[in-house]
Amino acid sequence: MRLMLALVLAVFSVAGRGQDVAASALKHIATTPYFAFGGVGYAGITSQGETDFRVLITQPRAIALQSFEKLYETGNGESKAYALAGIRELNPGEFDQMLSSLLHSTEKISTMEGCIVEQQSLAHVGANLKSGRYDYWIRRQPKR
Repeated sequence: MRLMLALVLAVFSVAGRGQDVAASALKHIATTPYFAFGGVGYAGITSQGETDFRVLITQPRAIALQSFEKLYETGNGESKAYALAGIRELNPGEFDQMLSSLLHSTEKISTMEGCIVEQQSLAHVGANLKSGRYDYWIRRQPKR
């Protein structure tokens, strides 16, 4: 009986911890300073935004989509780009609708590629997402 109770408690604590990690990732990515996939900076490390994106995208599909939709509504411009990337993976039709609403947007965001930081329009980043420019980085499996 004690073993059964211990197993039940362990399952619930792991599920709760997973939710805490996802909630923390959503909070961090909402204020990310730049949009980046792939190695950044002198050392070529994975950005915190990409790390948070990976936490969100690995949730169950419906929860992940809901997280990205919330991020798009409440986050800064850079996090909206991550949200678009997630929505494109999970619901391409919704992504296309969102992208078409950005056609005339002049919102600028900071992007980072390697050591280069630049300002790009969110619409341009969305078009790059649609063209598959970031697909390698979005779909690759992180090394463990």
